[in-house]
Amino acid sequence: MGFFYRTVLLLAFTLPSFYAKGQEVPAQLVPVIVPAQLVPVIMPAVEPSPAPKDTTYWKKGMMLGANLTQATFSKNWKSGGTNNLSFSLLAQARAEYIRGQISWRSEMDFQYGSVRNQGQGYRKSLDKLYLDSKVGHKLATHWDLFASLNLFSQFAQGFTYSTDPVTNAIMAKYVSAFMAPGYITESAGVEYKPITYFFLRIGAATLRQTLVRDTTLHRQEPTNYGVPVGRRVRNEVALQIVASFEKDVAPNINLKTRYTGFYNYTTLADPQQWDHRLETGIVARVNKYISTSIMGLMIFDRDADTDVQVSYQLGLGFLATLGNFDKK
Repeated sequence: MGFFYRTVLLLAFTLPSFYAKGQEVPAQLVPVIVPAQLVPVIMPAVEPSPAPKDTTYWKKGMMLGANLTQATFSKNWKSGGTNNLSFSLLAQARAEYIRGQISWRSEMDFQYGSVRNQGQGYRKSLDKLYLDSKVGHKLATHWDLFASLNLFSQFAQGFTYSTDPVTNAIMAKYVSAFMAPGYITESAGVEYKPITYFFLRIGAATLRQTLVRDTTLHRQEPTNYGVPVGRRVRNEVALQIVASFEKDVAPNINLKTRYTGFYNYTTLADPQQWDHRLETGIVARVNKYISTSIMGLMIFDRDADTDVQVSYQLGLGFLATLGNFDKK
């Protein structure tokens, strides 16, 4: 087909020249073959495609874990011991959105564990319900205005245990339940975040509601967690400080710690009335799905107890992590 078209073009330009000179058209024309590579081809200019714009403003992460421990002894075991079975479940997730001067971050931390010693039934060993959400607006480098809302509570009823001095029977004392107590805190102030794995929030305008959903709880727990007897809610206005650090301190070892301080303005001059909560966790990975962890919690709240409360958990089990958070 290329040869045919080139021949037709050649005739179209040659024949008129013969007629213009009054010459006869030759009986035969010898076709001239023009190589294709010599025929100029004009191509329209093509603008380079712009680089695709990055519209991924989200970072998300989730961690799911489960630990199971069992100890069994034969009846003639001479070293002593009690058959027991324990388990714990963990679910942590967070999401962060940053676009321009606006940021939003939400976090959840659910933990629950139970242990069963022979002859004692199941007893709760771990129980945590924590939700936090914060929106921010950039003021300057590393500084934001923020408003936040968070919730602390537990999932199930809690008991303390003692032994009757006369009958030697185990006695259980009911001391807590879901949202009894529960703490809802609304806070506004400034946030300092110099690096990705640390932030400090100073909430000068903070409101906290202490909730005791069960109005009969004071019969077992006289403090009633600071809520007046017969009521379900106590309101406080305070200064709140939150500091959080999370970083991979070594290959496969992650350290996470959070401090929350609550300082009621009506008792600000008395340090004994300040509330403190310090949580620390270390997770060391054995492989992709197996890890060992140490979790510690310290609480000082005179509305709950006059002494410092301390708990810790050591676990080995399954742990799966998903997400795109950089903890370096």
